[in-house]
Amino acid sequence: MRIGFLGFGKSNRSLLKYLLKHQEAKFFVSEAKTLDGETKKFLEEHSVEYEEGGHTEKLLDCDVVYVSPGIKPDTSIIKLLSSRGAKLSTELQLFLDNVDPKKVVGITGTDGKSTATALMHHVLSRRGFKTFLGGNFGTPAVEALEGEYDYYVLEMSSFQLFWSERPYLSNFLVLNISEDHLDWHSSFEEYVDSKLKPAFLQTEGDLFVYNKHIERLRNLEGVRSRKIPFWTGENFATERELIVHGKKYTLPGNYPYQTRENILAVSILYMEMFNELESFLELLRDFKPLPHRMEYLGQIDGRHFYNDSKATSTHAVLGALSNFDKVVLIMCGIGKKENYSLFVEKASPKLKHLIMFGEISKELAPFVGKIPHSIVENMEEAFEKAMEVSEKGDVILLSPGGASFDMYENYAKRGEHFRELFERHGGDKV
Repeated sequence: MRIGFLGFGKSNRSLLKYLLKHQEAKFFVSEAKTLDGETKKFLEEHSVEYEEGGHTEKLLDCDVVYVSPGIKPDTSIIKLLSSRGAKLSTELQLFLDNVDPKKVVGITGTDGKSTATALMHHVLSRRGFKTFLGGNFGTPAVEALEGEYDYYVLEMSSFQLFWSERPYLSNFLVLNISEDHLDWHSSFEEYVDSKLKPAFLQTEGDLFVYNKHIERLRNLEGVRSRKIPFWTGENFATERELIVHGKKYTLPGNYPYQTRENILAVSILYMEMFNELESFLELLRDFKPLPHRMEYLGQIDGRHFYNDSKATSTHAVLGALSNFDKVVLIMCGIGKKENYSLFVEKASPKLKHLIMFGEISKELAPFVGKIPHSIVENMEEAFEKAMEVSEKGDVILLSPGGASFDMYENYAKRGEHFRELFERHGGDKV
């Protein structure tokens, strides 16, 4: 048997290491970029054939090709493989095929999925279960096959779900769906279909928890599992209370809107698993939110600074703005072909001043005429401008609305730069 790897990113690296231990086969790695010396040494030591700097027809000789999630469907090599009937799969699919589905909790959504995944892992672990945390969240799922766990909590991206043939999950949560990754997916419909793929594979004994607004995007009558929507009259959250199945519970702290949505969704899963929420609310007390997600940095001269660098879509930016009355907003990065006219219309009542830099400024500029705004060159200039146009009591929010790769390695590096500037300007930390 000959097994191919299209792209050699994090998930396919972990998959190859697993298969080298557990399957007799010949392996072939095809990478568009140049492989580093350490990677080449590893491949050669394990007699793994490879090519770099592009993909060739050698992949056609493989019995199965595992696709790195970031590979776009419209690439020439994908078109070639598809036209020849090649079997395509993913690291995630191999994992799902080799575990008890009742132990897997899959979580997806446009915004908030990392926080929800971390929260689910936190409450299960603190309850005493050995719980694996991974998927799109850090550690590839296949690495969990090397151990024994009570539960596997996985964050799942639309890319992973698109390429996985049959991502069956007994427990599936969809937080929200809005326009995103339209630079990768051929249409919003395709994006929605990818996000919801596991729901339509479920059977009557399974559980599907989802944001009710999804019903406006897709007819869910074909989903056979038990469906529990939230943001309904029975399941919702206020600033102080959590209402699940019509029963009120007091939240143990103050949370921004996005975090309340995560808490609400995860609490429903927890209720279905353990038939009570009192322990969930107690465990929630020591849950630490992830950095770069509505992270309150502190104050400078009475101005309040928030780092929301993980907000890489306009839907996420609107969620951040919903927590405030008036904001000095910093947006940057690479846009995702969203409806910026509609975004500006929804955001404008919240904006005291909009500061933009990077590629997204070109996409926003045609629509921001009536809003006080500035276009700058970089984060340093954005920070200085924010101080200049703000006054005591104002909120200064970094919520980019775009990917980071035009100027930063990732969203975390972008958020860390913003935090560094805050500290350099004498910010009073929380």
